[in-house]
Formats: sequence, C-alpha cells, structure tokens
Amino acid sequence: MILRIVRQLCSLVKFSNLQQELIKAISQTKLNTTQFASSFSFKNNVPKSTVWHNLRKLRDSRLVKFNSKITLTKLGKTISWHSSIGRAIGCNPMCPGSSPGVGTSRGKNDIRT
Repeated sequence: MILRIVRQLCSLVKFSNLQQELIKAISQTKLNTTQFASSFSFKNNVPKSTVWHNLRKLRDSRLVKFNSKITLTKLGKTISWHSSIGRAIGCNPMCPGSSPGVGTSRGKNDIRT
C-alpha cells in the first residue's frame, strides 16, 4: 500500500535532474544552507545562483526546510526514499514517466514525438 501511495505521489510531481541530485545530497548532509549551496556548487560545477534557485523551488514545494541546517521535510524524505528504491519497485529513480526538467537539455539529435 505504501508503495502505491508513493508511486501516485511521484506521478504528480516531476523533478529536474539537478533537483533530484539536490534532494539526494540534502539527505546526506549536516551543513547549513549556505555551506551546502557552496559545497554542492563547487563539487558539481553548477553556478551557485542555479543551486539557490532550485533550493528555493524545493522549499516552495515543501520538500526542504532552511533552518540552522538544510533538511528534508517528511515529504522530502519520502521522495528521497522513493528515489533510492525506485528501480527495485519498477519505477524511474525519481518519478515514473519523468521527462527532462528545468535545467536539462536534450541532445541536438533527439527528436520529440
């Protein structure tokens, strides 16, 4: 039953690859928000402004909280959990049927149908 609920939840939301990576990294950090954004930016060669923009989107979606340290909400933890077992239950790692989101691009030879 829980897996069905998680699948339904994830079918409603789509995350960019960057947002998926942010959720995964947040679940493994103990840094404050500023330190996290700087560290993630440096390690992944992503502009800080892009990291902050996506962190705010995750916060506005109620997946992340900015307190003394950056943390996932219960919903964010559920999404993170789903991404870690997604392949085991037959889903795309983040969401079934997901497509490239904001901040991703298709190759010039990719054709949409």
